[in-house]
Amino acid sequence: MADAVIMTPASGACAGDFLAWLDAILASFSSGQGAVVPCGDCRACCRAGYFIPVRHHEWATLAVIPRGLLVHPPGTSGEGDYLIGTTRRGDCAMLRPQGCPIYARRPQACRNYDCRIFTAAGIPSGHDAIDRQAGRWRFQYGSDHGWLVHAAVKQAARFVIDHARAFPGGRVPEQAADIALVALKAHPVFLGPMDGYATDAAVARAVVRACRVFDATGRLVSGGAP
Repeated sequence: MADAVIMTPASGACAGDFLAWLDAILASFSSGQGAVVPCGDCRACCRAGYFIPVRHHEWATLAVIPRGLLVHPPGTSGEGDYLIGTTRRGDCAMLRPQGCPIYARRPQACRNYDCRIFTAAGIPSGHDAIDRQAGRWRFQYGSDHGWLVHAAVKQAARFVIDHARAFPGGRVPEQAADIALVALKAHPVFLGPMDGYATDAAVARAVVRACRVFDATGRLVSGGAP
């Protein structure tokens, strides 16, 4: 398979071995330890206009953020979780010219964020700066299997986008990050022959089941059609 080659940083920014990255990112979803991202001097996600959630139990983070920069999510009672606001330019309100002053105690949402999910899913994030960085990432493949798994992730994302009506009630994620997460969790559905599924609705049910199994157990379903 000609495309299953070792990619190097010379062809872009090295995103690491795909299978190793996939294992690590899926483990981070379950453990809460966060992703390890070689950001370098990139601050694209800090400037993307995101309102960053801070959970009420993140005491160490809340202690270092000025209260004037925190707002409660719309529609809440004014207690519990918070959001870090943004500047008029769309920067995180905590961002400074030298970087993030609370990086060591940044919110869990920041720890979990890894723009390589968009590269993995083959979809744009919807933010130009993030898409430029995601477009630079190059995964490495030590075997054909790694390439095939990556192809399955991309196929899963494409299915969610193209076949929203096949899902129960037409309910599918609309945000790119959420679509990418579904693709990572449900990619084994697309590893085997797809002719085992009678309809798109059957594939959609398998995707939903795979996500539910992962969310409940932290494990991926076995690949392929039943």
